[in-house]
Amino acid sequence: MPSPRLDGKTVVIFCDFNFEDMEVMYPKIRLEEEGARCLVVGGHPAGMKYTGKYGYPIKSDLCVDDLPPIESIDALILPGGFAPDYMRRNAKMLAAVCAMVAAGKPTAAICHGPCGYSHSAYMCACIRCPVLVLLAFIRLASNTHSCDVLTAISN
Repeated sequence: MPSPRLDGKTVVIFCDFNFEDMEVMYPKIRLEEEGARCLVVGGHPAGMKYTGKYGYPIKSDLCVDDLPPIESIDALILPGGFAPDYMRRNAKMLAAVCAMVAAGKPTAAICHGPCGYSHSAYMCACIRCPVLVLLAFIRLASNTHSCDVLTAISN
C-alpha cells in the first residue's frame, strides 16, 4: 500500500458558526486520509464548538490569533455556509488568506467561501494572484484542465 501523499503537510481549515457542514467535514476527512494534519481555526478561543447549518459540530484546534507562521502551513481551506460572513469581518483571517496567496500556497474557497472575501480591501490586493484556487470540494474540472488539490499540496 502506498504511503499517504500528504504526510507531513499541514492544512488549515477556517471555521465559524453556521458553516456548511460537508464543506468542512468532507475535505477534513479526505485530507486526513491522505496523511495531512488538519487544523480547524476559528475566530474564537481554541476549543470553541462550532455547529454547522445542519447540526454537525466541530471544535477548533486554534484561534486565528494563535495561527502558526504561514511558512509552516501548506494549504488553507475556506468553507461556505454562513461562516464566511463572520470570517470576512475578522482582520486576522483576511490577513492570513492574503499571506497564503502571496506566498503562492494553495488556498481553496468552497461555495460561499470566496464571497466573504470578495469585498475586502485585503483580498482585492491578493485576488490578482493566480494561486487562489476556487474549488467545489476537492477537485475542480473545466473544459481545458483539472486541478487536484492533493497534488498541489504534495508538490
